[in-house]
Amino acid sequence: MLSFQQDVGPGLAGRVIYVDQTHDIVLAPKEVVLTFDDGPVPKNTVSILDTLDAFGVKATFFMVGTMAHDHAAIGAEVARRGQTIGTHTYGHVDLSKLAPAAAGAEIDKGVAAVAAATGAMPHFFRFPYLSESRGLDSLVAKRNLIPVGIDVDSIDYRPASQQVLVNRVMAKLAKRGGGIILMHDLQARTANFLPSLLTELQINGYKIVQLRPGERFAASPPAGFP
Repeated sequence: MLSFQQDVGPGLAGRVIYVDQTHDIVLAPKEVVLTFDDGPVPKNTVSILDTLDAFGVKATFFMVGTMAHDHAAIGAEVARRGQTIGTHTYGHVDLSKLAPAAAGAEIDKGVAAVAAATGAMPHFFRFPYLSESRGLDSLVAKRNLIPVGIDVDSIDYRPASQQVLVNRVMAKLAKRGGGIILMHDLQARTANFLPSLLTELQINGYKIVQLRPGERFAASPPAGFP
């Protein structure tokens, strides 16, 4: 496990928001939500989990179905550590380029793969490439999934130093006052810069909010699943 001893002030962990619909995600100033797309993968995802544990905070992992299938033990570990599970389709396909029936099937297959790997039904959903439309929103809603967008793109998929990545995220947060941060556990650089980012968030008085499914999901899995 990672250990961070630097005294940087009050803890990072904030409140939990129980979400029934996307509009329930309302953040106060200095509140952020950490999200990670495209995993799970053995080394990077585990490193990220260790960092989150060390700081005592939770994130939402939007898993790609193929990755969850191939690395089911890692997906299960994400759930075991109390992180929030989301789905990101089965093959990270741009749904806007598919016919409605094919798009729906891609969503369903992703949900099934992530649920099988993690043992947790994913109620949160993120569109690949953030490509959505009214028609796609309807497909997601019919499946009792909660679409989650982003406010701050870390752009961690492009080569950059840890300091550049931290500075980029912090500058964007400063302009907005907080928000939902997009990162990718597929990337080693993300695992590497995350401790520095969390330290900087803590120094600057931010709180990390966890998203959890709301009451309507207590006995209601996504449509089409037992």
